[in-house]
Amino acid sequence: MKMDKLRSGDRQAISEVFLLVDLPPPTHGMSNVNLAVFNYLSGVVDRVHVLNTAPSYGHRFFATRLYVFIKLFHFIITFPAFLSLLWKAKKRKVYRSINGGAGQIYDCIYLAFMRAFGVEVCIHHHSFAYLNVKTGLFRCLVGMAGPKAKHIVLGEAMRDLLLSQYSISKTDTYVLSNATFLELPKVNEWAWVRRPTITLGYLSNVTKQKGFDLFIETYNLLKERGVAVSAVVAGPLCDEFSRDAVASISDKDFSYLGPVYGEEKEAFFKKVDVFIFPTKYVNEAEPLVIYEAAMFGCVCVAITRGCISEMLKKVEGYGVSTEALFPDSVVDVISGLKGEVFSGRERLNRVEQYCCMADSARTGAAVVKGLLDG
Repeated sequence: MKMDKLRSGDRQAISEVFLLVDLPPPTHGMSNVNLAVFNYLSGVVDRVHVLNTAPSYGHRFFATRLYVFIKLFHFIITFPAFLSLLWKAKKRKVYRSINGGAGQIYDCIYLAFMRAFGVEVCIHHHSFAYLNVKTGLFRCLVGMAGPKAKHIVLGEAMRDLLLSQYSISKTDTYVLSNATFLELPKVNEWAWVRRPTITLGYLSNVTKQKGFDLFIETYNLLKERGVAVSAVVAGPLCDEFSRDAVASISDKDFSYLGPVYGEEKEAFFKKVDVFIFPTKYVNEAEPLVIYEAAMFGCVCVAITRGCISEMLKKVEGYGVSTEALFPDSVVDVISGLKGEVFSGRERLNRVEQYCCMADSARTGAAVVKGLLDG
């Protein structure tokens, strides 16, 4: 996700900026956006000081309990570098993407030291964990950040909850979609051939929490209704249910690819006609994967948690409000789509519409630079 082409001519009012962020690996939505912000700022500012607060060397343990101790170790050994960064940033501003859960303990410590050094903070929010449920830890974080802190949120739904739950002024909040930081596709290099079946796609950490059981139920229901459909699934199998489910499926029209990145990920999206994102994760925010599917012309259907309803409006997708309604709703959506929706011409039209939306969103990247200015 390189940002070299994103408004790179808009150089300077400021000569240096300071970032305190988790960079990939491990790879997830927040770390990808952090990397994109770093790449963007590197193109418009002379010098970017960055401290990686994620123990990237221990990324293989990310989904294990051991990672908690690895992160604590990393926090301790990088703290002198953090203090050095604060000394350089004195009387300036630091960009920080905050954690969603217990990791906010580290955020509170960082923010307390920033305030002691006279450093203001620009906070980028990536989770609904402390918005769906009001928490004392985040209230403490807001206090540590101080009244001059600026807050970047992913959508209006996130802003509304932040303002209603905590003592933050609307004038200190700025909406910046993750669509800002996705590189646009090269439309003229693509060609699709209409397939005899409609291909459903699922890409995520493959778990019940991310709705893999609903995806399977939806696929089976379409088959029962006589719809010519196939399915392709990608991503790591992260729970026992998903491992057992994939192992037990013998349907020739159902394929599991494993984790996909780079060109393999592009090839996945080019196979998919309808991208299904039936997440049950209560703290879902603005998952990049929906924008990624839309940029390849997929029709998107998802459960509307977090900012997903706003996302689907932007990409002309279909939202379902509850898990119980999801399989039947997807069947209704697909049954109501005309055959030409899946033609190469219509797919390219959707890609071009996405590019127009994303190109407009990308102008918002200057918000980050503006907040760090001065």
